[in-house]
Amino acid sequence: MKTERWQELFEQALKFPRRCGQPGAHLRGSLETMLARLITSALPSIELIGYKEEKIVWEGNRHVGMRSGTPAELNVTPEIILKEYITDIHDYPKNGVIFRDITPLLLRPEMLRHAIDLMTTVDRHQDIELVVALEARGFLFGPAIAIKLGAGFVPIRKAGKLPRETLRAHAELEYGLVEIELHQDAILKGQKTLLVDDVLATGGTAKAAIELIRSLGGEVTGAQFLIELDSLNGRNKLDIPVHSVIHY
Repeated sequence: MKTERWQELFEQALKFPRRCGQPGAHLRGSLETMLARLITSALPSIELIGYKEEKIVWEGNRHVGMRSGTPAELNVTPEIILKEYITDIHDYPKNGVIFRDITPLLLRPEMLRHAIDLMTTVDRHQDIELVVALEARGFLFGPAIAIKLGAGFVPIRKAGKLPRETLRAHAELEYGLVEIELHQDAILKGQKTLLVDDVLATGGTAKAAIELIRSLGGEVTGAQFLIELDSLNGRNKLDIPVHSVIHY
């Protein structure tokens, strides 16, 4: 089928009712995905973000305040597209804190897969033996990243959540203190580990996690975050390479 015909079908699908309660809106997501996959499989020159995801995001108008204009006009990057699916919650969990809610991103399979892909750049994290993730939202990404890297997965949990003998460390958050724990037999001496969490804020939890890993003899090769809050300078507390997909 010619390029023009594929594009015509895709444009027709995008005219279906939006996800805003209109009759038939439930058909839109599946048609977008199906036709976009057909187009990209038949036309390799149309990249994932270059056409499919941008079209869905801007036509979908899923969030209040979404910018107008086409992706090309706005010089859109993959990071910006993901950012459109993160909602700011003010004064949560306490006054003065802006909580970055990633559940809208998790809801959309294409966005979730793209986030995982961006967090697992192979040439950046080669030879990783273990992915160590922080409770709780780090667990949403850690196992998937571990699978893609061919590594094992180790959870770091809040105090009292692990059943066997543990090591404990205190961590300072931007809005309080927390104690975290790691199983004493989770990491062998010399194992290369990648630290994963959803957000890098003050860096207190990540720093405590690095100390726990090193106390067992593990080598922390780097840290990967979906979001980084640049104004809090969390990466300055970490003496390892830090990589974040989205910056605020």
